[in-house]
Amino acid sequence: MKALVILITALVWAFAADAQTPQCFQTDFSGEAKQAKPFTQNLGDGVTFSVSPKQLREDPRQAWFVIRVIGDNAHFMLQPSDGNWVLAASGFSTAFIGGIAPTDVRAALAYRSRHLLLPLSAADMKKAREAAVLVYEATTPEQASAAIAALKAVRLAQADFEITDYGLGPGEPPVSVDWVRFNVTVTLPLDFALWGELPVSVVDCPAIPAEVIANLREPRRHEYLLPRKEQKEQSRPQE
Repeated sequence: MKALVILITALVWAFAADAQTPQCFQTDFSGEAKQAKPFTQNLGDGVTFSVSPKQLREDPRQAWFVIRVIGDNAHFMLQPSDGNWVLAASGFSTAFIGGIAPTDVRAALAYRSRHLLLPLSAADMKKAREAAVLVYEATTPEQASAAIAALKAVRLAQADFEITDYGLGPGEPPVSVDWVRFNVTVTLPLDFALWGELPVSVVDCPAIPAEVIANLREPRRHEYLLPRKEQKEQSRPQE
């Protein structure tokens, strides 16, 4: 555990080392997604931010949402794949709102503020995934610094995603998220062709926060599972 703390500290220091902070565009929007109605927001440059409803085919009672950031030519799959760019450099669970049993849906929804890294092209996505692997596998301060340098070199947007309200389905424990409301703040490189209808300002590009580094080091740190007794109760078919 001590070695992990040292590595994370080294990663944070590496991000703070730059004397000059580059400029970025910043925009924000709010939305609501329902199981019957996904939310989509065009960011520009062929990149779309969405909150998409999902249901378990074998048990439609189990419903959740997935945060997706994809390009026009990307193919989405429900796994850490090349189609879901938000997963290229963030912990797997950060992109899920709720989840499949035995997820503790209430605990998962208590994780309201997520900071996401968004590669903005297929090439950026590949580099981000490779850098994320380096961060995960780093075992020395030197390896950590090299991993940070690789991640900082990738052309990325960043998103602060905050859940403001939500509704759960029936049952105890609940197995579905019926709707979710949220606020999103996105910072993007100045060469990104931001969608004209979004409000825009110019700000200092944010450093990648320690929360994201910790997610890369421990991909399952935001995995919320029910106790075994409640897992059994949740798996029983409802009458």
